[in-house]
Amino acid sequence: MQQLSDDVLVELGRLAWAAMNLEDATGLVCWSLRGADDNNVAPISQRVTDALKVLRDRLQPEARDHVIAWLEDARDVLEAQRNQVMHARPLTMIGPNGEVGDALLGVLPRAGRGGRPDRNYEERPLTAEHLREAADAVAAVHARWAKAAGLAFSLRLPIG
Repeated sequence: MQQLSDDVLVELGRLAWAAMNLEDATGLVCWSLRGADDNNVAPISQRVTDALKVLRDRLQPEARDHVIAWLEDARDVLEAQRNQVMHARPLTMIGPNGEVGDALLGVLPRAGRGGRPDRNYEERPLTAEHLREAADAVAAVHARWAKAAGLAFSLRLPIG
């Protein structure tokens, strides 16, 4: 694998940091809704699925719909941006004479909902621009977490 430029490494770090913050905030929203029933050691995608099941029965439609939309946005951006970078294979294109080409990310299919692959194999550019777009998308969802957490807490059913 070729050495990556500093600007690519900075953007990779920004994406990792944004994803860590969003996953933490998503977990807090799930906990705000489910309290002691939230399985905080489960993968975040499972915690979101469990929270969405609980939310479907809430009677306050405006709050419920806002929290559902935010959780779905968080799940989708974590799957589409974080997972497709952090779980990708780093690739370097090699020309016929051994010349080193561009760095790429090989995004492999994973078991999606219903056990079917969630996507086809694809190669994405490993550039600062691509990583910046991914980090910005994750950060944009994270920026809306506090309202979702407050509404989720208001929707929590009494325990016991």
